[in-house]
Amino acid sequence: MVIKAGRFGRFVACTGYPKCRTTHPLKNTENGADSSEADVATDEVCDQCGKPMVIKTGRFGKFMACTGYPVCKATRPMKTGAICPKCGGDIVERRSRGRGRSFYGCSKYPDCDFISNRKPVLNPCPECSGMMVESGRNRVSCSCLRAWTEAAVEQNKKAQKHQQQTKPPHTKQQKKHKQKHKATKTQKTKQKKKQQEQTTTDTNTSKTENQNTKPKQTKPIQQNTTK
Repeated sequence: MVIKAGRFGRFVACTGYPKCRTTHPLKNTENGADSSEADVATDEVCDQCGKPMVIKTGRFGKFMACTGYPVCKATRPMKTGAICPKCGGDIVERRSRGRGRSFYGCSKYPDCDFISNRKPVLNPCPECSGMMVESGRNRVSCSCLRAWTEAAVEQNKKAQKHQQQTKPPHTKQQKKHKQKHKATKTQKTKQKKKQQEQTTTDTNTSKTENQNTKPKQTKPIQQNTTK
């Protein structure tokens, strides 16, 4: 028999499937652990009662529970073996309350608020000795990459502000000179337009005057020769 997971939870099925279709659901205890799987002993000690803790398997995976159950109901998430880059604590796997998605956080929460959605890797980064996380199939990336990019952006912004604040004093004079140059250009263009308009009006007036000064042609008077 093997343990499988279905849409209604975990169940036990025969390995002779499809010839043998024997199945039966797993009975869960009150703390969410499967009673069919044996507990694994650990060196961890319960913080509340001092009794040893064991590894159990629940519907959301493995977790650590106190052997003093049901008197002591203390539980603890499993350690991943990675070290928190923020405070040096242990990185543990946790589950969100809403959808039950897994994420990784520091065991010293709420004193340390480090959270990572990606699974950490035991080997540190060879360049900065920071924590490495899984970034895809057979790929890992350093968790300090994003912090490095954010720091670079902040440094760039600071440098730009510093450049704006420490501009040379002659820039204002250059701006004034440019404004004056633009004003003179506009004045020149206006003057050219006025001159063109004046020339056109002068030519029109001269044409009209010439037309008025031309002599009128008179027809000769015909005399009557008949008597």
